[in-house]
Amino acid sequence: MAFDPEVFLKGYSDAYNSRDPEAMRSFLATDDPRFAIFEDFSGDLLNGETYALMMDSVADSTGEMSFDVVRCDTFGDFAVVHGYQSLKARPGEEEEEGYGTLVLRATMWISLAGGAPKILGGHFSAVPTDDDDCGCGCGCGDEHENEGGCCGGHHEG
Repeated sequence: MAFDPEVFLKGYSDAYNSRDPEAMRSFLATDDPRFAIFEDFSGDLLNGETYALMMDSVADSTGEMSFDVVRCDTFGDFAVVHGYQSLKARPGEEEEEGYGTLVLRATMWISLAGGAPKILGGHFSAVPTDDDDCGCGCGCGDEHENEGGCCGGHHEG
């Protein structure tokens, strides 16, 4: 049977939305030494052990996750999925959490070998907003070249 990225990512989103860390881990190849997730908004490259531990915090998370798949290409035992991940605040949480909807660009490398598909690697980055003239996702609103890291390094800790 062909890999269906919509079905796969719906299952992953459902695991998050039900606040089930074990269900989320079942979609991740965190035991594979090649596993890595890069989040440009945090600047961290996370290995499998660290990412698996982070799944424990899903029980305390807010919002509802969903994905919009833009493209999926398969290469033998792997699929590369490009799309957008959305985290939408639940009604009444917008004011408390300080956001309505967070949208991230997502690229995931998914292993199709060994039974159930699992995320082996990923890159998640903020989608620039109208208030983000520098294009790095920080929302600073400054008009400048993005050199030397986020906003040319003008943001301090």
